[in-house]
Amino acid sequence: MDQQQASEALAVGDAFRFENLSDPAAGVWELLPEVQIAVNAASKSASSAISMAYTMNALRKASAGRDARGRFTAEAQDCLRSALLFSGAGLDTALKRLVAHTLPILVNNELAVAKQFEDYSKRRIANGSDGVDPRELLQLLLSTAKTPRDVLLERWVYDLRSSSAQSAERVMELATACGVSNRALKKRFTPSKDKSSLIERAFSARNQIAHELDVTNPAEGARKALETIRQYRKAEDITSMCQELLDVTQDIVNDVAARLVIVEK
Repeated sequence: MDQQQASEALAVGDAFRFENLSDPAAGVWELLPEVQIAVNAASKSASSAISMAYTMNALRKASAGRDARGRFTAEAQDCLRSALLFSGAGLDTALKRLVAHTLPILVNNELAVAKQFEDYSKRRIANGSDGVDPRELLQLLLSTAKTPRDVLLERWVYDLRSSSAQSAERVMELATACGVSNRALKKRFTPSKDKSSLIERAFSARNQIAHELDVTNPAEGARKALETIRQYRKAEDITSMCQELLDVTQDIVNDVAARLVIVEK
């Protein structure tokens, strides 16, 4: 690789930015600063990781006298993988913070959210199809300094936040709890039978990286180089997956914030 080719390859990394990400809606920073910080941090980290992937690929290939085009090096691949992990972590953190900060307000102002809370409360104290669990009822009645309603609301928030938000099903659960009803937005994270939507493919790749280190055939590890038995990720695929995770998160936050602004008025 000559000096000009190396410079051009490095410039690609330096110039990388996510395109067409939704901006925070009016009122988001004022009403939900901790939520928006999580979205921004994830976006910045993911963008930096993808930029570094291009830079690392160019540097490694330049040192070996190779053309920067073609398959990314193993080191650059790890940068891409980290970008997807950052994006997933941002979604998880932001949506859980969104639930914690907004449900106590929304449940008092939106019938759809209040109905969900009522259904949760019935399930929580139920004992069989028609009865009431006496232990649950006793705990509610004997709780000090809080009303039974406050206790149940805290439990609902806790249960919603208790497991990782790394699937379309969990995004749907959290967004629905917050009263998101926009059809076009919900379509993007509605679970599908074949798991073919962009956000589902993003979660699948994220989980393979986080739980299996992208190793496709561990039995081959003793005989083959590690990079040959790991899932290869294209930069453009990772970029589109990261962008979808981040954009869906921001759109959900914007949807909820718009309704909070109305409540505040």
